[in-house]
Amino acid sequence: MKKIFSLFLAVMAMSSMANAAVQQVQATVGCGTVKHISATPKTGYHFVKWNDGNTDNPREITVNADITYTATFAIDTFTIRFLNGEEVLKSDRVLYNVLPTAPATDPTKASTAQYEYTFTGWSPAIAVATANQDYVAQFSENLRSYTITFKNGEEVLQSTSVAYGQTPAYAGATPTKEATAQYTYTFAGWNETIVPVAGEATYTAKFTPNLRSYTITFKNGEEVLQSTSVAYGETPAYAGATPTKAQDAQYTYTFAGWDSEIVAVTGEKTYNATFDSNLRSYTITFKNGEDVLQSGLVAYGETPVYDEATNGTPTKASDADYNYVWDGWTPAISSVTGEAVYVAHFNAVAKNEYTISAVVDPTGKGTVTGTGTYKEGASVTLTAESDDACYVFDKWADNNSTNPTRTVTVTGNATYTALFKVVNHTLTVQSADDTMGTVSIDD
Repeated sequence: MKKIFSLFLAVMAMSSMANAAVQQVQATVGCGTVKHISATPKTGYHFVKWNDGNTDNPREITVNADITYTATFAIDTFTIRFLNGEEVLKSDRVLYNVLPTAPATDPTKASTAQYEYTFTGWSPAIAVATANQDYVAQFSENLRSYTITFKNGEEVLQSTSVAYGQTPAYAGATPTKEATAQYTYTFAGWNETIVPVAGEATYTAKFTPNLRSYTITFKNGEEVLQSTSVAYGETPAYAGATPTKAQDAQYTYTFAGWDSEIVAVTGEKTYNATFDSNLRSYTITFKNGEDVLQSGLVAYGETPVYDEATNGTPTKASDADYNYVWDGWTPAISSVTGEAVYVAHFNAVAKNEYTISAVVDPTGKGTVTGTGTYKEGASVTLTAESDDACYVFDKWADNNSTNPTRTVTVTGNATYTALFKVVNHTLTVQSADDTMGTVSIDD
């Protein structure tokens, strides 16, 4: 006798499910019957999909179970974007004939050395949505001014705001520097050449001292680190970075001072950097594949040792074909001359093979995947599936399990029987709101 099933059609709208009326069409048909279903959107709406994710409309179905298909509809919308140059500030989906809302904060444009920018609005002017639309931020440009300062040491002689591109001028009295017992000073201009304004700038008065000075040099080997003119009687000071000496494979070096005591200037003088030597250590790592088993510093020339009692004997999991036995490290361990990584090495021992097979009852009403020849100890997953729409998996014959998927461990040849049974189903196709669209069931 041919099985009889129920087919339902329903319509629903994506935006008003809570209050929508459901329009439903139902038909009772025989198992294996081919039907055509369709969803018809009303003006202002468009079909989206069926409840099973299918987007064909109309679509052909074969009824092999009781089932319900629900058509989903949605109102038409448009993409509205607000841009600042290439940057998307806001992107919304807006309903037809609705006025878009601009970003809550006005966009900005980074100042350049020459200009600052003021937001002036959007182009084109914002209007109700009738199509996809980009609105682009517009800006006015304003010539920038900068503070230009003339100083004598820490004293500000003149500070004015000057427009970009103009050349500033100092209008005050000639700067002076108070004489000392040892020096007088002559104004020698400004520390930098005065140029047209491109940003904030400070010009500092510079002076020529009138007193004999000597060149004091600080060196690292043949490299001159600092060479300055220092007045007679003053004590020079080194102001550069701490001198360094390149490490070699065996040693690193630490700056230990200068080759003589720094004293008050009485003539030309060169101070040479000296260094203490420090025996180097290197990171030695023992790994098992990507896993770090042991890692630590070992001094140059020493032979590293793997602490098996603390870190354990390296192991490698068996695979489908082999068991593995640790037999040492690659490369061979040697005395330290630099960073080194030693990786555990394993010998492979082959496994035995066995056959896993399956039987389907009744014959031809299903299939079992996962059968084949496997190595001893392998974990095998068997899955029973019905290839007849009117049959479903019932249980495994050996342990009465109703789960169609089972996992077995291979210990020898074995056969497993999957039992199937006949099932009945109902087909339903429905509309959630008959004011927005209808559904139908056709032969």
